[in-house]
Amino acid sequence: MPDKIKMYYSKLRNMGDCLNELIVKECFGYEAERHSFLDGEICGIGSCLGQYTLHGSAMMRLQQRINGIRKPHVYVWGTGFINYSDADGKFFKRNMEFCAVRGELTRKNVERMTGKKMDIPMADAGILASELLKERPEVCYDVGVVPHLCDLKDPAVEKLLASYDNAKLLM
Repeated sequence: MPDKIKMYYSKLRNMGDCLNELIVKECFGYEAERHSFLDGEICGIGSCLGQYTLHGSAMMRLQQRINGIRKPHVYVWGTGFINYSDADGKFFKRNMEFCAVRGELTRKNVERMTGKKMDIPMADAGILASELLKERPEVCYDVGVVPHLCDLKDPAVEKLLASYDNAKLLM
């Protein structure tokens, strides 16, 4: 079994994407090397599924189609789509192995896109983040809210925080 895993996740330095290397190392004992969505063997935490749909310029779509033939396999592990329009496309990888997806909406979209029923776990792989802690911190708040990067300014986040007496926005 290899010591390193070629993993695709965003270059953005947000919580989920940053957790990929740490969780893969601490929970599974592998080094995660960041690769592009074209070359990665596994797609992890983050909103990455849209990258596996045909998108971009005509040249980019051609490159994606060729890649889907040359490197047809990718494991999908606890990821999802960043927006609804990403799920409107067609996957270019011919052999996507769905180990887990982020949630029910992602599962339904993947089923529609692949034409196959999926009986797979649904959870953001970031749920394993607590395994990185050596000691449990003292609980200081009733609720901690970690919004997705694209939802930081969403009024629903403020409304959620305001609905609890002792809530904290965690970044």
